[in-house]
Amino acid sequence: MTKYLSTSNTKHWLVKIKLLFAIIFMVAFSVSCDTEDDINSIFVGNTWYVNGFTINGKSAGGDEIKTLYADANAFSIYFSSSNSFNGMLSAGCTISGNWVANGKNQTIAFSFKNPSCPDSSPIGNTVFNILKNAGKYSGDVNIIEIKIDNKNLIRLTRSRNP
Repeated sequence: MTKYLSTSNTKHWLVKIKLLFAIIFMVAFSVSCDTEDDINSIFVGNTWYVNGFTINGKSAGGDEIKTLYADANAFSIYFSSSNSFNGMLSAGCTISGNWVANGKNQTIAFSFKNPSCPDSSPIGNTVFNILKNAGKYSGDVNIIEIKIDNKNLIRLTRSRNP
């Protein structure tokens, strides 16, 4: 026995079908849109300050955080438009070199000139090693994470305030 749809049921189904097509279109459009970070606005001409780090999945705490803020200029890095950088680890130990980042896949790499001093502090060595071995970054113009992986990273902010 065949049932025919009434006019009101047909309109109801047509609305549902249109809604379904609209949802499919929006999902397909959002998936197909490529998002790419604006590397210049995030990095170039900005000084970033290390405000935390994670090593083997364990976040810095207490005394480690105090060390990051003990010297107003320590644990900072400045990115120039010529893809060079300079920064300071602990106690005036400076670093410099070149950097390259890709905003599409959020990769970053650093090549270092020799630090001006061997940094004997554990935190300075931690920051240096993460930068040296970094492969990815995430974030925006306010906060970024430079990562070896999700368990080993440094967090940077544009403000020195804790």
